[in-house]
Amino acid sequence: MHIYELVHVDECFEEIDKILREEHWPEVGQHKDLPIDMDWPKYFALQELGKLKCYTIRAPLNESFNTMPLIGYAFYIVDFHLHYKTVKMAQQDILYVRKAHRGIGREFIDWIDKGLKEEGVILSIHHVKPYFDWSHMLEEKGYVFSEKIFSRRLD
Repeated sequence: MHIYELVHVDECFEEIDKILREEHWPEVGQHKDLPIDMDWPKYFALQELGKLKCYTIRAPLNESFNTMPLIGYAFYIVDFHLHYKTVKMAQQDILYVRKAHRGIGREFIDWIDKGLKEEGVILSIHHVKPYFDWSHMLEEKGYVFSEKIFSRRLD
């Protein structure tokens, strides 16, 4: 049994930061020479404005639910689209499920989508790294390939 929660980022950012540094960034970070350094105060500010949604998954380690380690997290920036000002959208900022629990990702996204829809979100957008491609899972859920994004180092 997994516990899904919509939480305040200030309740779990230290746990997330540890997993991000030790597992997430080493696995999917593109620019390894740029150290991960989350701007937590900006995330807190976005949450205070109602524009950040922080979702977590926890798994009980025992039957009494005494210990509930974090096994996944997702942040979405939620706001009205700049091109379609009446369309509320959710842009996935970060999403990670720890390796030992990867099968739960489909259910986690379904749960998030349901919550976003209940909040009036019309358009949900995900980004997927070309070298860590899980787009097949999104396509199975009805997401469509809609844009390519390119980056270039200028330093």
